Amino acid sequence: MDVSVLLVCLIAVDVLLCAAVIFLLVQNISPKKKNVFPDGITDSNLQQLQEMLSRSQEDLQAFQDAISVGQSSLGELIQRGDEQERSLRAIIAEARQEGSRRPARGFSEEPGETQRYKDAALLIHQGKTDQEIIQECNITEGELDLIKGLLGIRNENV
Repeated sequence: MDVSVLLVCLIAVDVLLCAAVIFLLVQNISPKKKNVFPDGITDSNLQQLQEMLSRSQEDLQAFQDAISVGQSSLGELIQRGDEQERSLRAIIAEARQEGSRRPARGFSEEPGETQRYKDAALLIHQGKTDQEIIQECNITEGELDLIKGLLGIRNENV
């Protein structure tokens, strides 16, 4: 439910409450009596009504303040999300450009490659089994599958 709908509902309830109080006051006023309030309404009752109305107004103000804070927080979150989306799009575009520059097979000489991946590739070409390569190079089975895929070797146990 939208916050503005809640605000409208709260205002509508306050208006209906005020209308009900005015209606009851008008219904109980007798033109013959000088006392504008019927005998059942006392000063203490009116004071309680005024206190309730003032508390209702205070609650409405607190609610409006909370909505304002929520809206500003939501705006900040949206901004951060947009910034992250832009950043991710830039990274994806850069990765696509980088991927199109790399050779389709084999390893490039980028600094991010470690010696153990090169050793794994060498052991693959020497015909070692998957388990031997995994143990000697300290890599996972998924890494080995990836290396084989990069080298264009079918994923079979040798």
